[in-house]
Amino acid sequence: MKKILIGLFLIISALGVADDKYDYVEDKLELKYGILSDFQQNKLKLDDIDVGIFRDKIYVKLEVESLIGDGGWKEFNKKEYDRLATEIADNTREMLGVGDPVEVTLVLDREIGEKEVLSTGIY
Repeated sequence: MKKILIGLFLIISALGVADDKYDYVEDKLELKYGILSDFQQNKLKLDDIDVGIFRDKIYVKLEVESLIGDGGWKEFNKKEYDRLATEIADNTREMLGVGDPVEVTLVLDREIGEKEVLSTGIY
């Protein structure tokens, strides 16, 4: 029930600001991909998803936040991550109505220290 209410709130919020198609796509992706999990039940809890266009390239930035460590990236199955990143890119293309490649980047945002790119690729 709580997820349904949060989902409805995000959808209504997205419709209120429907002039920015990237915000709408971000909200939809956050609802669907808030937590990524692999076959071994390792999980990456996404803190934020940003979608935009830079130099005529569409990008999706996935952020994992962690106080210490790597947020679970070391144990996560990399082939399963590639499958999920491809799925995220496909959903992004579909929602934006384009056929262009999408750059998907996974960033570790540490509470203490600098951000670190864990994975990046064109899908």
